[in-house]
Amino acid sequence: MIFKGQVIASTDSSYDGKKGRQERRTLTCLDAEPVKLINTVDVQLTGEQFRTIEGDPMGKTLEFDISNLEFFGGRIRMVGTPRVTTKTAAR
Repeated sequence: MIFKGQVIASTDSSYDGKKGRQERRTLTCLDAEPVKLINTVDVQLTGEQFRTIEGDPMGKTLEFDISNLEFFGGRIRMVGTPRVTTKTAAR
């Protein structure tokens, strides 16, 4: 599934697990499609995936390949990989 969203917040959601430090970033996005979701959506990325985004993601509209959807407390959390505006794609 592909999700297109405008980033309105970027939060460090890293944690210390059994296998050591796990780098995570959570991007809070507004739906950028013509038929919009009402609530914001959290897209969770690994540290490596986050570093592929060119520059600061705030205010940018990005596309993500979504591999997992989770629902909690009336919100949607998506796990995915950035598709557009990456260092390799921008050149």
